[in-house]
Amino acid sequence: MNEKTLGISGSATCEEQYLTDGGVFDNLGLRKLLWLYNKSDDVDFDLVVASRAERDNPEDHGNPYPFVWQRASRSTDLMMQRISWFERDSITRLEREAHCEVVLCDLTKKLNQSSPVVLPENVQSKVQTIRTDLDTFSDSEVSGLIRHAHCVLDSEWPAALRSSDRDEPERSVESINASELARSHRTKLGLFSHRDWTSWAALALLLVYLAIPGAIVLWQKQQIQIAEDNAELIKREQQRLEEERVVAAKRRARVESSVRLIEDLSSFIVSDSRQQYHIALSKWKAERDALLAESHPDSAFFNAVFGDGFLGESQEEFEAIEKKLSTSQSNRSVVEVLRGTAFSGRVLTLAHKIRNRLIDENNPEADEYQILLQEVRQRLYEDNRKVVKEIVDWASGEGGIPEATAPADVKVSRGRLRVLYWGVLGLVEGRDVTNEMIDFENQMRLWEENYPDVEGRIVGMKTAQEELEKAMQMELEKDITVLISL
Repeated sequence: MNEKTLGISGSATCEEQYLTDGGVFDNLGLRKLLWLYNKSDDVDFDLVVASRAERDNPEDHGNPYPFVWQRASRSTDLMMQRISWFERDSITRLEREAHCEVVLCDLTKKLNQSSPVVLPENVQSKVQTIRTDLDTFSDSEVSGLIRHAHCVLDSEWPAALRSSDRDEPERSVESINASELARSHRTKLGLFSHRDWTSWAALALLLVYLAIPGAIVLWQKQQIQIAEDNAELIKREQQRLEEERVVAAKRRARVESSVRLIEDLSSFIVSDSRQQYHIALSKWKAERDALLAESHPDSAFFNAVFGDGFLGESQEEFEAIEKKLSTSQSNRSVVEVLRGTAFSGRVLTLAHKIRNRLIDENNPEADEYQILLQEVRQRLYEDNRKVVKEIVDWASGEGGIPEATAPADVKVSRGRLRVLYWGVLGLVEGRDVTNEMIDFENQMRLWEENYPDVEGRIVGMKTAQEELEKAMQMELEKDITVLISL
């Protein structure tokens, strides 16, 4: 504050001073002065001038204040008025404890118009209700506040300190528009000024605040769309996996069905009677019809190998089998009947044909079929290993099994071996296993034909068993396509 802000001219001078508002709690600043006085022995006061520029709150009983901001503003004014009442106690305490004189310049003080510099009473009442918070001031408001404050200070100034040469306030009464002051008590909404950078900052924050809900809604819509897209992708992936699972299940069923068909054909070889033969043939036809009824990429191939053409080609052999089974030698096994026929070779050829078709490089499902055939190979080799061991144990009396009294004692195991030998092993076996199976079959036949003079035959069967075991183990460690290409 200096001469310019005070409107002082002429010979009077005033040192530049820095002033601050006391705030809400200590609006007059007296509590701070009292604290300083009690805190330090070096602080002493003779005269304290306190300015109270708080406006007077007129009674307004008829106003319902319908809007929130009106009620909030009125409540704040009343609260500040009550704080001011309590702050008057600070004046008494400061005078009593600091032994100083306190001059309170209260803007709401009514002055008698005994001097021409004093504002008229109607103008004083309007000046006393000017809002001084968060507002810009018009020229009339500035002139009214300065002139009335000058007069109040002049009236409250101690007589002992008065000077005979006092400047009159430069703000004239004529510069004050009373009608304009009549609106000065209202809360103004004009918080924005294009000359004030804080107004632009507030506007920017307001725009950001208003943009946040829209951005949140947009983000939520995007997240919802992303979630829906992901859900659709997951649904499609689940459908694709389910379709692949169904296709894989059908593919596995075809391989298993092919294995059963070959086993059923092979079972003709070991049928002991005409009745067993017809049961095996009926079972085979039912399995075949179920396989051919399914529509899949290999339908044409399976129709060719298992269809009526195959039955037609084999009809003469079926009739020969039935004719021989109907003879008086009905106790003979079909394997003995078929010793002189080509039917066994036909079944083995059929197994090779199916295997080659499934894993052919031109077959789009070859990789999947190869995996399935490898699983089948492991299972069939395990079955073959057990059957061969049973035959050798029967023949030699090892493993807790009594030595066979006749080749008929190993009939069941021998029949199972020949079902594997002349049938399903053809789907998965390689050349080494084929050769070792032939060698074991020959050793077993020598043992059967020379029984009971089997000296040396048991050793040959055991040797063939060991070589067959090695061949199967080596092939299990190799890929099926590698075995076929050898």
